[in-house]
Amino acid sequence: MDEEELRGSLRFTVPGVAVPKARARTFNKDGRSKTVTPKKTRDWEHFVSLFARKAMASAGLRKPIPKAIPVTLGCVFHMPTPPSWSKKRQKAAAEGRLAHLVKPDLSNLVKSIEDAGDGVIWTDDCQIVAYGNVGEKPTQKVYTDGEPKVEVEISWPVISVDSQNNRR
Repeated sequence: MDEEELRGSLRFTVPGVAVPKARARTFNKDGRSKTVTPKKTRDWEHFVSLFARKAMASAGLRKPIPKAIPVTLGCVFHMPTPPSWSKKRQKAAAEGRLAHLVKPDLSNLVKSIEDAGDGVIWTDDCQIVAYGNVGEKPTQKVYTDGEPKVEVEISWPVISVDSQNNRR
């Protein structure tokens, strides 16, 4: 059997302003209920998955982390500083002296990353058992004076995997 050792961590950056997970909309058509995730959310999750796939390929990982493996997810959301703010306030925000206390909610931002990783990084986002760090930074949303982006770091226990069946 061909075996490979799964690498214990993966890190990548997604450029752009993060889009929070929006509530799915349900409507009735011809007597049937249909639930649809808003297009903006779907587009963002697809965009994130492209960067996740590239990171997976660079790490030599061909398949998602098997469902039996617990995963820790860390995300830092670098959010744009409002241009209407004074230069002094913008500088304070960029230096981390002002917290990002406005929408979008951190939980909805993280959920969009979780769903983007389904079937790409992990088999199912139920494998995420903890939120961790990106480097030394805890999962958080912060203001940036540079380009908005999302830093993502995933870690899991190092295991040997049967590469043909992708399981222990």
